[in-house]
Amino acid sequence: NTVCFRYKPQAIQEEQEINALNEQLMHQLNDSGKLYLTHTKVNGRFVLRLVVGSSHASMEHTKAAWETIVALSNKITN
Repeated sequence: NTVCFRYKPQAIQEEQEINALNEQLMHQLNDSGKLYLTHTKVNGRFVLRLVVGSSHASMEHTKAAWETIVALSNKITN
């Protein structure tokens, strides 16, 4: 039920910058009210967590969440 991931654009190599970008992404997604992500750190890397735990959640819900994540990721780096 838990998917862990991080956004890492090819143009950004600095680990601290990638961590900051992922934290920014999480806050903007959470502030949007469309979905809520949590985070953890793995070997010093800021990692996002998406939990799909409702028995009423469908594949369409998961796809919509992912599309929201991708759209905002692209928006904040362009």
